Amino acid sequence: IIYSPPAKEINIRSALRLPLSTKFIVKGKMLYNNLEYRTSRDFSIRDISLSGIGITVPKSQKTSSSLAALKLNDVIRLGLALIDLEQNEPVGTIAAQAKVSRLNTKYSSAYSLIGLQITKLTPENEDILNRFIHDAQIDELKRLSGRNL
Repeated sequence: IIYSPPAKEINIRSALRLPLSTKFIVKGKMLYNNLEYRTSRDFSIRDISLSGIGITVPKSQKTSSSLAALKLNDVIRLGLALIDLEQNEPVGTIAAQAKVSRLNTKYSSAYSLIGLQITKLTPENEDILNRFIHDAQIDELKRLSGRNL
C-alpha cells in the first residue's frame, strides 16, 4: 500500500447516493407502528440510492408515535413516487421495505438525519429506481457541462 498524507476521509458505498434536485424529486409515505407518515408533512427525503434513503425528521415531533422516535434496526415499509418535474406523471412508483441503519440526532438543531437501508425491493422496482437515478445523473452531468450529452 502506498500512502501519501494527508489522509482523507471517504465513504465507499455499494451504490451511488443521489442528492435530490429541483428537477428530480421523490415523494413518499412510510408505514411504521401501524401509522402512515408522508413527505412534506412528517419527513423529507434528502437522498436516495439502490441500497438506501436518507431522510430528515423534525425534532419538534418527538413523541412515541413520531418518526423522531425511530431506533436502529426498526423496520419500515415504504411507498415512493419517483418524479421528473418535466414529465406529467411520476417516472415510477415503488414499494420497498427498509430498516433504520443510522441515526444522527445532532444533524441540526431542528432535524435528525436518519439512514434507511433498503432490505426488500423487487427486481422490477430495482430497475425503476436504477433508471430514475441514472436519468438524474445524466441530467446533472448535462447541467454541469453546460451542453447536451
